Amino acid sequence: METDTAVRPDDPGTQVQQRLVRAVQAAEQQARRRVECLHEVVFEVGPDRCIAFLNPAWSELLGWSVAESLGRRLTDFCLEDDVEALRLGSVGDRPLRFRHRSGELRWLQLRIGADDGGSLLAGALLDVTDRVRVEDRLAHLRRHDALTGLANRDAFLEHLSAVLTGRRGGAGSVLVVDLDDFGSRNVQLGPQRGDRVLCEVAGRLERLAPTGRVARLAGDSFALLDEQACDGQAAADLAARIAGALLAPLRLEDDAVALTASIGAVVLDDSVQAADAALAEAEAAQRRASRQGVGRFLLFAPHMRAESQARVEYEDALQRALDEQQFRLVYQPKVSLQDHRLIGVEALLRWDLPAGGVVPPAEFVSVAEQTGLIVPIGAWVLQEALRQAAQWQAAFPGQPPLEMSVNVSARQFDRSLAETVRTALHAQGVDPATVWLEVTESVVMVDVDAAVDVLRSLKVLGVNITVDDFGTGYSSLAYLRRLPLDGLKIDRSFVDGLGRDSGDTAIVAAVVGMAHALELSVVAEGIETSEQLSALRNLGCETGQGYYYARPQPPEFVAELLGTAARTGAPPTLLPAGAAAVSRADVVLVVDDTADIRQLVRMSLTTGGFEVYEAADGSAALEIARRVRPDCVVLDVHMPQLSGFQVCRALRDDPATADCTILMLTGTDRSSDKIEAFSAGADDYLLKPFAPRDLLARTRNALRRRREVQR
Repeated sequence: METDTAVRPDDPGTQVQQRLVRAVQAAEQQARRRVECLHEVVFEVGPDRCIAFLNPAWSELLGWSVAESLGRRLTDFCLEDDVEALRLGSVGDRPLRFRHRSGELRWLQLRIGADDGGSLLAGALLDVTDRVRVEDRLAHLRRHDALTGLANRDAFLEHLSAVLTGRRGGAGSVLVVDLDDFGSRNVQLGPQRGDRVLCEVAGRLERLAPTGRVARLAGDSFALLDEQACDGQAAADLAARIAGALLAPLRLEDDAVALTASIGAVVLDDSVQAADAALAEAEAAQRRASRQGVGRFLLFAPHMRAESQARVEYEDALQRALDEQQFRLVYQPKVSLQDHRLIGVEALLRWDLPAGGVVPPAEFVSVAEQTGLIVPIGAWVLQEALRQAAQWQAAFPGQPPLEMSVNVSARQFDRSLAETVRTALHAQGVDPATVWLEVTESVVMVDVDAAVDVLRSLKVLGVNITVDDFGTGYSSLAYLRRLPLDGLKIDRSFVDGLGRDSGDTAIVAAVVGMAHALELSVVAEGIETSEQLSALRNLGCETGQGYYYARPQPPEFVAELLGTAARTGAPPTLLPAGAAAVSRADVVLVVDDTADIRQLVRMSLTTGGFEVYEAADGSAALEIARRVRPDCVVLDVHMPQLSGFQVCRALRDDPATADCTILMLTGTDRSSDKIEAFSAGADDYLLKPFAPRDLLARTRNALRRRREVQR
């Protein structure tokens, strides 16, 4: 019997099978349409490892048509260095470089599917070119200076370390080039033209050392590694070429700029083992060269190593001071000049050494700026100042909150400053309207556009902005109107001449008038005499600070003023010297074992308005100094028992007298005595016999210099 095996179309099983086939085909077509609409490349490869399928994104991404690409291998389109990784399927998350039909390279991220043997079967390619370029740019910026494109300090040290590690014989020389007085020149030129000068300097240095490496260390300081300059003469010759290149005039519109530089160098002989030590030695030589005058060159010598090591140790000590809380704040009152009301205070930094003594701010702030430590130190100052403000407010809730002024350094003044301020405000709970940030005029004028952005980000927080040291920089009314400011602080150099110098008086009058026209408050700093106070009142200046009212004080001094006001119901008031015994700015202690000398010094200084105490020997001097805390000590060098050098060191080591001005007297003109006097901490040195007028002038000048340093 014959069986019929033909498939009948009307058979129910056949119909179901056909419907399933059609459904699968429809799903495949829908999936394919979706794949064809994707922006990332989808591909399949056949058993021969050739491309069997590509969606249209392939053509859009790499310019090759699908038709001409089918049948070829993916490795045909991949950069040779990446072929092996693609062939082995071991690319991981690393992007691969593919050639666009135009020759351009594109970075593609590969996601793959593989069979059990790990062979490539299918996958997807995602264009990550823009991401890779951004990452490369960020990596470049981390190692290069954004303005000049030169390597930065970290990249320079890394390259120098590699040279020292792989050297065969001499490794060349490192030179540090620092432009002389470029800060003042930059102010005169303006920020944009100053940047052009720095870029031109960078280019000239690169052309002078084609076999070396040039870096911008900071500001106007550059480093250069020349592996061909293997001895001192070669380094000196290169320094001479650098000096000549900088003197060649640079044309800026109508100006021709010629520069000089202080240059220090170190030869990389066998005694130099570490890159950071080599750079530190070149910098030590540069600093010593700059102290000798402009346009000087100095080759590092072994005897300078102590200075270089001392610099490293100083930086370490600064870091320890921050870590171990050796810093403290003092507060100089800001007073209404009309009724002497205490309006606020300015927070000022002090460094107390564990072994005793106080380091003046002028000695450590510049080092902190250069090393970048000023940023965390500045953040600590802000936190501590606001903590103290909150403490005063909590202790005396009935008193209006005092304004708290905090200085902002050049290294802090960037877009991260707003977050630092926001963090401090949140942590301490202080009303931002009572916070005044003081930024120097020169910092603001470096880049006005960038300064506007930073200042606006601060203003959003509700704090106030004052331009400090106003009148010493390069500003104009047009620039000031662009800046979101709340006040100006007149520099002490102009206040000092009030009543004596018609030019200074005219400048202060102009600043006050301009500030009022711009609806800005005005603060005068450095008030030291009743004549200055009277002149400022007449010119319409509202607020001032200075030694005529009070020197920087510990927080207990301010708390006492607030407590007195709370008990009496009157506003806190700080009367100037002469109206109340709140200032001892005119106290001088004379120490000499010869009575005639003490009498002559007393007569000379009392005629100048000083209050004078006397001591006949060093032990009595130290006892009196601890009791009266003089502002100045006139100290004889050669005395029985304790010498003037010993007394000077003891005064500097005692926190109660560490900040006083010390003027030393001697009857012998020995250079060794002078060196030891300044090493002990003297501010000035005067030979006997002296003219009374000379002594009075030298005392006033020494006091003024010390006060400026203590700010």
